[in-house]
Amino acid sequence: MKLLKRLLMGFGAVALAASLTTLVAPKSVHAAVAALVQVTNNIADPVPTQDVFRSVTQMVTLFCDVNETPGPCFQIGPSDAVGTAYVIPTGQNLVITDIDVVPPAGKGISSFSIHASPSPAAYIEEGFDFANDGTTHQLHFQSGLVYASGASLIPLGSVGLGFFARGYLTPN
Repeated sequence: MKLLKRLLMGFGAVALAASLTTLVAPKSVHAAVAALVQVTNNIADPVPTQDVFRSVTQMVTLFCDVNETPGPCFQIGPSDAVGTAYVIPTGQNLVITDIDVVPPAGKGISSFSIHASPSPAAYIEEGFDFANDGTTHQLHFQSGLVYASGASLIPLGSVGLGFFARGYLTPN
């Protein structure tokens, strides 16, 4: 009986200590975390901010169709309608983060490349090859493919191949 009494007293003491710790810990933990995560916005080291409601206007979806006569990619509007030939706005860079392409079913390989026109000094050409399997291939670029303002994107490669390019605009 004494053993049971001592055992219950021990459990009670542990439960009381745990309860007291939960009452005291949040303030000390909050103070420690607040000290570790300090963001200061000063002139020497500014913190960039962006209005989240404006970020949607920075997103761009393009449809690029590889034809015998090379032409620019077209912007896809909110209603999924193909718009006009897309030119990267002045003072902005286009960062492509995703490309979706569906090569035709059959044998062989389809390929395409993206050219910037007019070519800036930092000219970028990206090329891709796919098996002709009729399935959607999705490419994701963690840091993105960056294209300069004033350029149109021109797809070249296997005729009849189309793809969607998605990304966002950033200031120069």
